[in-house]
Amino acid sequence: MIGKSGLTDLFLSGVNACLPEVAMDGKIPDLSEYKKAYLLGFGKAAVEMVASARAQVTIPVEGVAITRHGYGNNQTINDIEIMHASHPVPDESCTKATLTLIEILEKATENDVVIFLVSGGGSSLLCAPAEGISLADKKSITKQLLFCGASISEINKVRPYLSRVKGGRLISRCTCPNVMSFLISDVVGDNPQAIASGPTVNNSTDINEVLSILAKHDLDVSENLIESMRANSTPEVLCSNYDIISKSSIALDTIERTLERGGWQVESWGDALEGEAQEVGRHHAELINQLALSKGKYAFISGGELTVTINNPNGAGGPNLEYLLGLLSGIDKKIHFEALACDTDGIDGSEDNAGGYVNTTTLDRSEAAGLSVGEQLQSNQSYEFFKTINDLVVTGPTGTNVNDIRIILMYVD
Repeated sequence: MIGKSGLTDLFLSGVNACLPEVAMDGKIPDLSEYKKAYLLGFGKAAVEMVASARAQVTIPVEGVAITRHGYGNNQTINDIEIMHASHPVPDESCTKATLTLIEILEKATENDVVIFLVSGGGSSLLCAPAEGISLADKKSITKQLLFCGASISEINKVRPYLSRVKGGRLISRCTCPNVMSFLISDVVGDNPQAIASGPTVNNSTDINEVLSILAKHDLDVSENLIESMRANSTPEVLCSNYDIISKSSIALDTIERTLERGGWQVESWGDALEGEAQEVGRHHAELINQLALSKGKYAFISGGELTVTINNPNGAGGPNLEYLLGLLSGIDKKIHFEALACDTDGIDGSEDNAGGYVNTTTLDRSEAAGLSVGEQLQSNQSYEFFKTINDLVVTGPTGTNVNDIRIILMYVD
């Protein structure tokens, strides 16, 4: 066994391959024909993306980087304002930061260039409610979607119809014709319309599909709010020149190569997994149980973004911890294994951890501590479970965000 520290190092090798300083290297073209560059970043990797871009720009610069509270602390960027806002549920700080960004954007003229630097988390951080929709309405719908277990792709389809900036509405406010966007993808399938809810690209989601999502999850939405969403039609805008500079597959490929060099037989289950976290964990346990037949060292890796249905509003934890508890509840106790599941941005759900770690001894140790996997899942108290047995993985904010990564190692003697 390589242990929690070894698996954490392996996870971080994938994260490091997706850092903005790596992904942005050499991406900014020669801008000498322009008078000024406007660097506008939003998302969990905004500070690092803007800093990397700023280092490559030699003409005068103005801009802003909007990131989550606790990210980019103690950092400064010449000519750039760093603003912190709320995530995953937007508040007044998000609106204030967004209005600042719009004010800067609207200064750009035909002699300038606008560079958007977009990463996951931008959907919450970039918040300007549409006409007839209040911040309270946005918060209510966001909370309901998060609590009911709606997929991230479903949430990102709803958000543009509540907003003045998402779904291409931000770029429609730009009168400068010289625009480019650099994106770090945290969404399954790397659809640019879904990354931060696509403020700089066209939105192809029809309002009827959005209303079907609200009905599917039985959300409490007033008729007046629905009418306001209908009225918030998608603007006809040209897509900006965008470049997806980093994504989950890069992290997984890095991890796979490292494992293969270490003599592991690696099977990738892909970078696009979605679904209820604990159910995916149980399904992976079933696969492991079936595969534990022949002697060898096996590694199973996957990416994507799982969701949690909230039964307890006062619970603590996130999809990676619930995934591990689902895995733990289904795996054969005789199998010699260890596993890690973490969010690449360094925060899994509501607390301070990136994710967690389990191995063959976890069930015995948790039972000795009086913990029940089933009860912790039912009450959404996965954080308490892993904190009690000292198997949280804490990295702090990483500076990037390319979805979740899961690694399972199995040893068959």
